Amino acid sequence: MNTIIGGLFYPKKIAGLVAGAMLLACQSAMSAEFDLDVLKARGISPEVAAYFSEAPRFSPGTIPVSVSINGNDKGTINAQFSTEGQLCMDAHFLQQAGLKVPSDLSSVALDSPAEGDQTPLPCDDYATHYPGTTVSLFPNEARVLVVVPSDALAPMSTASPSGYLRGGMAALLNYDMFSSLSKSPWDTSRHGYVSLENGFNAGDWQVRSRQIINQSKSGTQFTALQTYAQRTFTNVGLQLQAGQINVRSSLFAIPSLSGMQIEPDRALNPVSGSGITVTGIAQTPQARVEIKQNNQLIYSTLVPAGRFTLPDIPTISANTDLQVTVNETNGEQHHFVVSASEQNAAQLSQPEGLSFALGKVRQESGGQVLPWVGSVSQGWRINSQLNLSGGALLAQGYQSLAARGEFMPLKNWLLRSSWWLSHDQQHSVQGQNLELSSTYRPLKNVGITVRAGHNSAGYRHLADSMYQNHQQGLSTHTFGASAHWSLPYLGGFSLGYTRFVSQQTTQSINIGWGKTIGKVNIRADWQQSLGRSSTKNNSDQLFVNVSLPWGEQHIDNYYRRSGRRSTMGSSINTHGQITPALHYSLAANHEFTEKHTGIRGSLNSNLHYTKVNVSASIDTNRRQNYNVIA
Repeated sequence: MNTIIGGLFYPKKIAGLVAGAMLLACQSAMSAEFDLDVLKARGISPEVAAYFSEAPRFSPGTIPVSVSINGNDKGTINAQFSTEGQLCMDAHFLQQAGLKVPSDLSSVALDSPAEGDQTPLPCDDYATHYPGTTVSLFPNEARVLVVVPSDALAPMSTASPSGYLRGGMAALLNYDMFSSLSKSPWDTSRHGYVSLENGFNAGDWQVRSRQIINQSKSGTQFTALQTYAQRTFTNVGLQLQAGQINVRSSLFAIPSLSGMQIEPDRALNPVSGSGITVTGIAQTPQARVEIKQNNQLIYSTLVPAGRFTLPDIPTISANTDLQVTVNETNGEQHHFVVSASEQNAAQLSQPEGLSFALGKVRQESGGQVLPWVGSVSQGWRINSQLNLSGGALLAQGYQSLAARGEFMPLKNWLLRSSWWLSHDQQHSVQGQNLELSSTYRPLKNVGITVRAGHNSAGYRHLADSMYQNHQQGLSTHTFGASAHWSLPYLGGFSLGYTRFVSQQTTQSINIGWGKTIGKVNIRADWQQSLGRSSTKNNSDQLFVNVSLPWGEQHIDNYYRRSGRRSTMGSSINTHGQITPALHYSLAANHEFTEKHTGIRGSLNSNLHYTKVNVSASIDTNRRQNYNVIA
């Protein structure tokens, strides 16, 4: 193992005068000599001078150092150094640094050595296990740089966290809110939405609570999503939650519970957000999008006119459809569903370990029967191409089994299958649900996904079994396909098709295209739904926008069609900065079809602890909209 030493570290027990003497020694030859009589006169052992006369190095024992592995900061680790000042890469250090622990070291205790401990642990030359390993020591900065071959890095699921502190006290309050007021000669409507997350930390425990307040014409609705206490056990990478919980690490669609769950800690096995994206089309500026799951509002936001994309939606369950409603500022509504199979179409996932949940369904779930529920699930990474997972759910009057497999026969081709079996004793029915999907990305800018599903008439989710008068289910078949590709000279294309077959057959088609030519941006999106009698007047939607530069501003020319109603117009937009923390935007638009003109403006301020956006619009038809977002 190659070791590089640079700089000088000052042990806490050495007086400042000796530190100055050692600095002078570093400026001389490697075999510098000290005046032993002077050191003895000041009460300093001559052994200290002999130790540091050879080279600048760490003192023996346990010292907290900043560690970097292949350029990635791992935080502060209590590292053990030998009597020669060399780093002992023992089992504790390797685990904390996210490196593989050789078998001959795995039996050594992984407890963190106490700072200042002068008892050396068994040292091992890590380069004998992983040739090419180099260690650079910087004693004067209390810093260690380690470079290892890639096969020495522990998998993310087994790497131990480092650089974390334990204990302490803290409190938090996070919120998202908006309030809107819409006025017209024939109607006035107000809407408010507040999403709150509050809690505190005490010791190694966290207490969190999430609520949503939704205000509309029908009144104010308060929804307590969850309140729970949580603790992470870092040595095993597990997290305990107790209270009002959402079962996250399950193969099943489980309503909110009052109980407890044990699951792998996602902070120790990081993934990037929920990975669930919702896309759609808004016909009017500042349209309000509401997303529900299990009939609970989980997300709401405002979007501009045109195609919108909402990433990382905070879902309750990854196995339940999302109901999306687009509320236009002119009072129109559009509805669509994002199926659970669409949510899960991604790359080979990181399998989670053992997860367990036990509790009673909460009253907020709306069922007539609120059973006790227990669930267990486990995921395995068989190899780099295959994931398997399985689980079981047991409730009063209901049982279910589940299995899921993910297979990558080629680097860019993912196959996924999911299977559920349910037995609803209350309604004396049983059935199964099967979902298959295939995602292929032959090139970076090309992707194709095909999915299919079958739901037998007797299949029930747990939530279905909670209603005493639940109607007999129907056998359903679903099919969907989507593709996207981008060509340098033709732009980006997207195509999607969904078909749902049951007592009635419904299907939807969406096509999108976008291209940037110089500073000119062109976007066109078309969506059509067939077979929905309740929305047949709005089944056909088209949005075309051409954005042209004009000095520091830009002009948008648009055409919109919803059902039999179409509009065409232009708008000019400008924006700027008033102060470093205050920005503005102004826009004026004219619709040629309805022959009316409108203006809108907004102020966006960063107030250090919060961000506030205030906007207003008015047109010649005496329609007004006011919004506040924070």
